[in-house]
Amino acid sequence: MMSSRYVVSLIAATLVVSVAFQPTFADPLHKVGQEGAWQHEQSGWVFPKQIGTFARIGAPYEIDGTYDVGARYESVVDGVSARAAVHIYAADSAAQDADFAAAKAATNGKLKDESPFQVATRSKMAGTKVTYELDEQNRSRAALYFIESGTWIVNVRTTTDLPSSAALQSLDRFVNDLD
Repeated sequence: MMSSRYVVSLIAATLVVSVAFQPTFADPLHKVGQEGAWQHEQSGWVFPKQIGTFARIGAPYEIDGTYDVGARYESVVDGVSARAAVHIYAADSAAQDADFAAAKAATNGKLKDESPFQVATRSKMAGTKVTYELDEQNRSRAALYFIESGTWIVNVRTTTDLPSSAALQSLDRFVNDLD
């Protein structure tokens, strides 16, 4: 028969071992440098405070407690507002927007164009740009930039009011200036 002291010692040892060998997970996002940038630990992706005329709104965020992350940006130039949401998904992510067909279908609006898109700052990053009219008077426009980059998926959703050619070009510049 085991003594109660032995049982207590065995339970304590089991707890110590189970705590010591628990898998640890790094915080997926952390600040880097003095310029307000945040880096995604797993992919190395950097979310700067400013990208061209776009300013990041708040800190980047984790998506559903996974290694998937995102950040929101906004720009107002000559009274025209533009917004962008940048999401980084692991290639095996279960998130709906990590799948091109699902991400494309999730955008409300009338499909206007779908074409290949090459990210100018990264020679190996190419994907698809899908644009949508959001209202019948063509006063606002949305675009989905879907880029598969090896083990990561970059999904950028943009919207702009008054879709002039300059405003639409600013959205392409934003995506091309992503780090």
